[in-house]
Amino acid sequence: MEIGTGWVPTVPLGLALLGAEVYTYDHLAHLRNNNLRTTLDLLHTSIDDIARQMDLDRDGLRGRLDEFVRVNARNPRAWLDRIGVHYNAPADAAQTGLPPETVDIHFSVNVLEHIPSAKLTDIFSEAYRVLKPKGLLWHGVDTSDEFAAIDPQVTHFNCLKYSALIWRLIGQNKIHYINRLRKSEYLKLFGSTGFKIIKVDALITPEDLTTLEHIRVNRRFRSFDKTELAMRHFIVAAQKAATAS
Repeated sequence: MEIGTGWVPTVPLGLALLGAEVYTYDHLAHLRNNNLRTTLDLLHTSIDDIARQMDLDRDGLRGRLDEFVRVNARNPRAWLDRIGVHYNAPADAAQTGLPPETVDIHFSVNVLEHIPSAKLTDIFSEAYRVLKPKGLLWHGVDTSDEFAAIDPQVTHFNCLKYSALIWRLIGQNKIHYINRLRKSEYLKLFGSTGFKIIKVDALITPEDLTTLEHIRVNRRFRSFDKTELAMRHFIVAAQKAATAS
């Protein structure tokens, strides 16, 4: 089960190529025919790498991808459904309607930072409900200031300078929403909904630590360790208990 399909459904299609059935949820329907074509083209050019990294038969994967291309459907949603990717948008990932304990893994890629913390609690509670015993959470989270990608004058930690009021105006609006949660706050949310953290990998560089030294962070963030504030991205894996409590 994926949170945040986005415009290009690379991960769901890749998982379907490997034989998985995927339920993917987004609050808005971004998907279009040209997005699917872009994704299929990407998979075609990546087949050799996928086969090598997964230790799978290249010809078998290519044949399955060719089968996908030959599927006829009236629209992108119907096409995805026929290959085992169930696209739900607009939809609420906190109310999926899926039966309990039917999902193996709950995942997202650079999506959670765009969701308010109160809503994240609801989403993780729903994840706990639908995951099988010992089911996994896997989420990649971007904790940097996304404005840095479009403005070279903005650092990856620029968002840490502002008060909650100012940030609501420039970074939490209908066009652009970043919650500014730090790693420890996410881990607390996972734990509060019943999950056990099993692994965390984080991106922290000496250069980013140096950059952070020249930024006066808002008091909201002054209690955090400097290495956590200098973290641009992290991946977390967590697990549901073996049996329901």
